[in-house]
Amino acid sequence: MSLLAFFIAAALLALTPGPGIAYVVARTVAGGRQEGLASCLGTGLGGMLHVLAAALGFSAPAKNWVGSGLAGQAVAAAEEIQQQKPHGEIEGGK
Repeated sequence: MSLLAFFIAAALLALTPGPGIAYVVARTVAGGRQEGLASCLGTGLGGMLHVLAAALGFSAPAKNWVGSGLAGQAVAAAEEIQQQKPHGEIEGGK
């Protein structure tokens, strides 16, 4: 894929309205022009950082690492809860 094709595809995706636009519009309506501009700046900078992380190869592995870390913590917590219950005792019973 050529660099020009990449930039054309990126421009088309950037111009397509999405949840970021809805957020900026909602903040503008609720808080006025200054809050809308601040929201616009924030979403723009966040998008640029995300693209930079993806270009450097950090974006997808970071998401997978966080997701697997949270899943691992949930499993560990469930095992800990199971170990805390005395064996042979029925939950809610006497």
